[in-house]
Amino acid sequence: MRTFAEPGKADEDRLKKHMIELSTSTYNNTASVWNSALKAAVRWRVIPFIPHRFALLKRDKRRAKFYDFDEYHHSSTSRRGRAPCRQRWR
Repeated sequence: MRTFAEPGKADEDRLKKHMIELSTSTYNNTASVWNSALKAAVRWRVIPFIPHRFALLKRDKRRAKFYDFDEYHHSSTSRRGRAPCRQRWR
């Protein structure tokens, strides 16, 4: 029988497989919670050492989109052809 103090690489792989359809940030948040819980268990002397640290995944960096003048003008006008700064809030 396994205990809480024995998560390993296989558990990390199982977690990644289970969360494959979710975003990288979601997995990283979950892995951070596991790492924090294991650190707390060591600090509280529940377990003698951290048996495995969950590695964080690299996230894709979003790049800012740069527009040329025509694209900017097209995207800055509303459906009615007015600039967004002149629209009234309802």
